[in-house]
Amino acid sequence: MNRYLMVTLSFILLSACYPVWQDVENYANQIKCDNTQNELIVLAQTYGANVFFDLESQSLQVQKESDTVVIQFNPNGKVSQVSVFKVNLQFFGILRHQVTPFIVLDCLKITRKKTLI
Repeated sequence: MNRYLMVTLSFILLSACYPVWQDVENYANQIKCDNTQNELIVLAQTYGANVFFDLESQSLQVQKESDTVVIQFNPNGKVSQVSVFKVNLQFFGILRHQVTPFIVLDCLKITRKKTLI
């Protein structure tokens, strides 16, 4: 009896080690090409996410739990690209696997399409 209780308790504790941000894609999909950094920071705070700005890459990194949204800006301070970096948890959270990042929004392609039309 005690052994089963210990095994069950261990799995529950291990599964809580690496929680994921369930709304990461909802946050990323709300970002528009004309958003300012301050708007994105306020939006991130409504999700309870941490925000870091990297001066070297000119990117805003919004992180919650194990997942991250990276928002890149052009030299004019406009959004150029939004990417999502997710972690896939397996075996009750014991195994972590970094999923290939995917681009949610590419403002450079949108601008080029508008120019060609």
